[in-house]
Amino acid sequence: MTDPQQKDPLAALEELLQDSKGSGDAANPQVAEEKQAQEEKEAEKKEKQEIAEMEKVQQGKDAKDLRSQIDSLTNISDTPQEQARLEQIEKSKQVEKKQDSDQAEYQIRQLDHTKV
Repeated sequence: MTDPQQKDPLAALEELLQDSKGSGDAANPQVAEEKQAQEEKEAEKKEKQEIAEMEKVQQGKDAKDLRSQIDSLTNISDTPQEQARLEQIEKSKQVEKKQDSDQAEYQIRQLDHTKV
């Protein structure tokens, strides 16, 4: 005699109450907007924290790289390339001095005249 598709009236009322609670925010747009604004603030706050953490990690990496570069620059005078560069500079200075002294010999000196 009872139809199996019919529900208990108490269960139907409980289901109706649950549905009305879930759609309460949709019925009140101001509450929904406040809730959405709060969620956006929390998401933004979380994103700022993640960015700050990533910046700290990157600063650590940058400091480490900078220290290694400074160390390599302080030790550059010990490298064979730097020694060869310094020797080359010294040789070029000696060649310049020799050329200057050679040209000084070819100057014509005359009395009461300027050097040619």
